[in-house]
Amino acid sequence: QKGQKVTVIASIHQPSSQVFRLFDRLHFLVDGRTAYFGAVAKLESYFASIGYTMPDHTMPADFVMRLCIDPRDPEGAASRRVAISDAWDKQWPNEDARANGAPIQMLPKDKSEVFDSDRQTNWCMQLVHLTKREVIMKVRSKADLRSALLRTLVLGVLFGLTFLQLEKTQSALF
Repeated sequence: QKGQKVTVIASIHQPSSQVFRLFDRLHFLVDGRTAYFGAVAKLESYFASIGYTMPDHTMPADFVMRLCIDPRDPEGAASRRVAISDAWDKQWPNEDARANGAPIQMLPKDKSEVFDSDRQTNWCMQLVHLTKREVIMKVRSKADLRSALLRTLVLGVLFGLTFLQLEKTQSALF
């Protein structure tokens, strides 16, 4: 509910109009680049300012999606995606970002400058961390844990019964 001062970060592809009305701020990404970041109320005026006027009675999320993805005109949609992202890059940081104290940092184009070599870890530690995370996720989801255990048990019994009375020769297997 509005007014509760709760921050929610969600990745939603084409939200319904009911869900969209609950948003205060948006971060639209197009091909991994920012197309818009700011208040929902300013979305329509921003797109109008860069040459894309939203028709009346159109949901903003649908409008942006149609601009960026058009099966009838894939080349046009691709050029619009680049134009929209470039337009955002030209005006960033904007007043909204400054007013809300957004950290403004332009990352270098060369990824080697961003990569922190001190934080590298070997494959063994990666395996340990990933296994630990997977175990935690399985334990947290009781239904998934039960179904995995039941599936393992049933398949184990089925395979065990299949090979129970089988002779231990090559000819018995083929």
